[in-house]
Amino acid sequence: MLSEIRVFSSGKNVAQNLSYSLNPQPVGEEAYADNTGLLTDGYYVKAGSGWKACAGFDKADPAVTADLGAVRRVQTARLHVQGGGPGGVRFPERIAIETSVDGAAWQPVGETSEHPAEEGEKAAAAFMGVAFEPRDARFVRFRVKRRGWAMLDEIEIFPPQ
Repeated sequence: MLSEIRVFSSGKNVAQNLSYSLNPQPVGEEAYADNTGLLTDGYYVKAGSGWKACAGFDKADPAVTADLGAVRRVQTARLHVQGGGPGGVRFPERIAIETSVDGAAWQPVGETSEHPAEEGEKAAAAFMGVAFEPRDARFVRFRVKRRGWAMLDEIEIFPPQ
């Protein structure tokens, strides 16, 4: 489930209402399809509050590409993800992050598999992210290796401190 993309510059979300792409593209008939711009609406889903504000994937490993609108200096990217087990929603097995200045040539910047332990059916939420050497990027892509439903709630991209 994908619910939000945020890009911060000096504490300001520069991705608010910007475009992004999903692959595979969910359709309106699927449960939790993102057909209303949920990833840039500025809303975090709290653990256990349901997934109506999320876009979700249960059959394919999603890739989300954020278009920052211009080349920006970035250093950290992370996802706020839902997990714990209720309804088959699990933390992703792995999240890999890539950047590009032109949308054609991509450079991997890192990946993570760190997430809280899942116990039974207790809903949980956490950030999974990567800090990397500062670089210029217009596009940031998150590749998610899912386990059960992938419920990603918020994407944050930060400039160097």
